[in-house]
Amino acid sequence: MFTSNSLGASIHAIACYAGAMDLRDPDVWTVVDAEIEGVDFSGSVLDGKVVEDCTFRECRFVGVTFTDCRFVTCSFEDCDLSGVNFSGVALHEVRFQGCKLRGVDFAAAFSLRLPEFKECMLDEAGFVGVTLPGLKLTRCSAREACFQDAKLQRAEFRGTELRGALFSGADLRKADLRDAKEYVIDPRVTRVEGVRASLPEAAAMLVAMGLRLDP
Repeated sequence: MFTSNSLGASIHAIACYAGAMDLRDPDVWTVVDAEIEGVDFSGSVLDGKVVEDCTFRECRFVGVTFTDCRFVTCSFEDCDLSGVNFSGVALHEVRFQGCKLRGVDFAAAFSLRLPEFKECMLDEAGFVGVTLPGLKLTRCSAREACFQDAKLQRAEFRGTELRGALFSGADLRKADLRDAKEYVIDPRVTRVEGVRASLPEAAAMLVAMGLRLDP
């Protein structure tokens, strides 16, 4: 005999399974309001999918190629997206938490709108030339990530590791770099008006501007 709780759990499990199958089914183009957990999509080619209001938990997308896909208000939690190809993809208000995105080229996406990254691995990721005012990278690792020529006004990098990240030509006006670690930003080639920063990294920017800091 089903109780209301066990029936609800069964429906939830079926929805998760169906959502995962839908995403890979070549005859299904739209997946809406699905919760997909623990599915390995690695090596797949997902073409022409529209995915809205979906949550992916502990899924693997290693080496996946998304072609002409659109993700809207979706969440990826504790997923591995290493080597994902987002070329030609629209990512609108997508949230990544605890995900591996090493080396992913977000600049290749057709459209980026308000992505959010929290506690993610973004080492060597590419954001060259993107326009992402208000971008949020919170407590991430973005070592050797490339933000050259990006428009990142009011971006938030709080608590993010940025060793070796490149910012030349970027617009960081009013960005929040408090508690960000090991970044080197040259204000002679980067717009930094109104930036909020913490020591000791902030001191390096002042020195680059020709200011002398005495103990």
